[in-house]
Amino acid sequence: MGSWGLCALERLIDAARNSPWSDLNVHVVEPARPGGGLYSRSAPDYLILNTPCGQHSLYPYPDLVEAGRLGMGFYDWVIARGYRWHGYECLVSEVGAAVTPHDFLPRRLMGEYLEWFYDTLVLDAPANVRVTYHKASAVDIERLAWGGERVHLDRGPSLDVDHVVLTLGHTEYDGTPGDGTTPVLRPYPVEAYLDRIKPGEDVCIEGMGLVALDVISSLTVGL
Repeated sequence: MGSWGLCALERLIDAARNSPWSDLNVHVVEPARPGGGLYSRSAPDYLILNTPCGQHSLYPYPDLVEAGRLGMGFYDWVIARGYRWHGYECLVSEVGAAVTPHDFLPRRLMGEYLEWFYDTLVLDAPANVRVTYHKASAVDIERLAWGGERVHLDRGPSLDVDHVVLTLGHTEYDGTPGDGTTPVLRPYPVEAYLDRIKPGEDVCIEGMGLVALDVISSLTVGL
């Protein structure tokens, strides 16, 4: 239940809101706090989003959301929370530079927003929707004779459901270099390797995309 799982949940609840004669039971399986996913609230502020904050909303059609609904877009949420710039950090404060819709904000704020949006989405759900949160991991899925699925959890009873939506996000890399001797460090969380890498050491980055830029920022600004 990261950002993509949250999108799926929002669409399901929206569909049920427009079909009040139909009941919907949703089981959320997530070992951590639902919503944030890879957007860790503990990440440093120099790890920023790659799109302006004014472009983010969990509603696909934010201009069409009915008045009185509890949710809001990312920029409006940031302003309502009182965040302002202090250098490259974004803090709740009455002073500092104002955040604009064109700013690229720290990713940890997106994590906080997504967790808030999950709570708000559940609270704002219509009476015909029931959302049950399971603090667990799904370890297996079994097809049942009647056409449904049985989701086996690492803790608690299994779940028999009509449909399963898998939103796995970024899966971990489990390979090793060719010689099998060089240690492989996962890019997140960055704190896991900042203390291990010393000045003067060589670091090889496989691939050159947004994750690689995070690693470079962590090994320069972060150190």
